[in-house]
Amino acid sequence: MKNKIINYSGLYGDAQRRWLPDFVHCEPLEARSQLHNWQIESHIHTDLWQIFCLEDGEAKIMSAHHTWQTQGMTLVIIPPNTLHGFEFVAGLSGIVLTVSSSYWDRLLQTAPSISLAFQEMTCLLLEKTPNNFQKIKKLIEGIREEENSTYLEKNFSIQTTLGMICIEIFRLASAQNEQKLVSNQRSLSIYRNFVKSIKESYSPQKSITQYAEEQKITIVHLNRICRSVTDKSAIQCVHDFFVEEAKKYLLYTNLSIAEVAYQVNFDDPAYFSRLFKKVVGLSPKDFKEKSRNLYF
Repeated sequence: MKNKIINYSGLYGDAQRRWLPDFVHCEPLEARSQLHNWQIESHIHTDLWQIFCLEDGEAKIMSAHHTWQTQGMTLVIIPPNTLHGFEFVAGLSGIVLTVSSSYWDRLLQTAPSISLAFQEMTCLLLEKTPNNFQKIKKLIEGIREEENSTYLEKNFSIQTTLGMICIEIFRLASAQNEQKLVSNQRSLSIYRNFVKSIKESYSPQKSITQYAEEQKITIVHLNRICRSVTDKSAIQCVHDFFVEEAKKYLLYTNLSIAEVAYQVNFDDPAYFSRLFKKVVGLSPKDFKEKSRNLYF
C-alpha cells in the first residue's frame, strides 16, 4: 500500500535531477509515455510548471479533485505541487512544455491576472476550436526548435514565445469560463421560471412535459437544470413544493388528511398520502401527530 505521494524534482521518472532557475524543456508526449506503457502514475513536481498539448487520441486525466476523459485536442496546465496523473491510449500524440516555477513566476510578474488564473490544474477541451489549439501547439513547437538551436538571442525568443503561450491559454480559459457563466445564468433563470410556474399553476397533476414546453426545452434539459441547481429531478421539485404546502395545513389547521389533499389540489387523497410518505418518510397522520407533540 502506498503511504506517500510520489514527488519528482525533475521530469517524470527523473527523481534525482534538479533544474536550473531558467529551465525550459519541450518533448513529444510519446517519448516519455511509451517508456511507462502510456500510464503516468499520479505524482507531483515540486518546482515545475507543465503544459500538455494532447492532439490525437484518448486520455484519462486525473487531478486530486477531478477526472477528465478526453478525446482529441486538449490542453492541460499543471502548476507546481499539483497531484496529477494520466492514462493514455497507446499511440496518442502531442507535445509537453515544462518550465521551472522560478522562470514562470518572473515571466508573469507584470501579469498577475494570468498567474492567478492558473493556480489550479486546468483542462481545456479544444476539439471544437482546432485553430486555437494549433496556434498554441505551433508556439510550443517553436520553443522546442529554439531550444535545440544555436540562434542568436534564442533565450529572448523563448521568453517572448512563452509569454505569447500564456496569453493565448489565458484568453481561451477566460472565454470558456464566460460561456459556462452564461450557461449557468440561463439555467438558473429557467429554474426560477419553472418554480414560478409550479406556484402559479398550483396543480400536482400538471405534467413535466407541460412545464418543459412552457420553458421551450425538453424534459431531459429541464431535469438536467433541476439536478444542477437542487440535485433533484423536475418531478421531485414539484412533489417537494406540494408536500411543503401540505405541511402548513397539517401543522396549523384542523383539516382532515383528505381535506388537506383537496386543499393542495390533489384529486386522490390516497395518492396524496402515499406521495407524502414517500417524500417525508412519515404518513400525513404521523407527521401531524409527531409535529404537534414537538411544537405544541
